[in-house]
Amino acid sequence: TKQRTVEIERLKRLHESLDKKEPMLEKEEARLKQQLSEREGRSEARNSNIIALRAEVEALQGDIGSCRGSLDELHRRKAELVGQLAMANDETRVVTGQIDALEQKLRNRGEQTGGSKVAREALENAIAEADRELAILQ
Repeated sequence: TKQRTVEIERLKRLHESLDKKEPMLEKEEARLKQQLSEREGRSEARNSNIIALRAEVEALQGDIGSCRGSLDELHRRKAELVGQLAMANDETRVVTGQIDALEQKLRNRGEQTGGSKVAREALENAIAEADRELAILQ
């Protein structure tokens, strides 16, 4: 029948149209598969980089922890040395006071003996000894 013939013609044209589109669709499919493969490759490379970077971050965190421990130890040692320095400064002040007192005593003795040579030598020896003690303390 005529309607059937029209339908057959329509289907033939549709079939021809699809036959023409099939090679283009196959090329498009191949292109899309290629893009997918490339993206998957880049994704794998990024994942490898991420894994390597995470390992590096963990190593750096370990280094940071170690450095913090060393820094804490250095701060503790600094505080200890500052305390020792303060004690040495206190001792130096005491010794300096003692030296000043000895010098004054020697001057007084020198004045009492009329500035004799022995008194001067004793004063010089006492000063030299005090200087040595001061140098040791510093």
